[in-house]
Amino acid sequence: MYSRLLKLEDEIAKFEKENPDYKTGFTDVPNRAKPAVNYLHYRKLVNGVSHDKYGSGNLMTEAQYATLVLRALGYDDSEGDFVWNKANEKLKEIGLYNGDTADPDTMLSGSFTRRGMAYISFNALFFPNKTTGEVLIDKFLE
Repeated sequence: MYSRLLKLEDEIAKFEKENPDYKTGFTDVPNRAKPAVNYLHYRKLVNGVSHDKYGSGNLMTEAQYATLVLRALGYDDSEGDFVWNKANEKLKEIGLYNGDTADPDTMLSGSFTRRGMAYISFNALFFPNKTTGEVLIDKFLE
């Protein structure tokens, strides 16, 4: 979902072809996901849960997905823009849901599900990047 939100499929395929020996060190990534995880890791867009585990078997939390979305929007947790385990709060703080007809507290209550992921992703498509001002949806309209 994350690589598609960023419209990176072509870049992932190119990276895999040009860097067939790139290794993240993660031992728990399924083969089908390795090209995307390798590329996202190389670009410093994802981290693992440890030096050798990505966390592929774990359920994703709202804060984890919010971390990815904030990175996609030009925010950098390594520079102190946000703290990963409070990234869902940062999405509210920056106004990702302002003007939305759906209530984020209702949409994101309970367990984090595909509905929550889709809700956050949809809002992110129309939100300006912190550094460039561009919106993600424009990548799909080119």
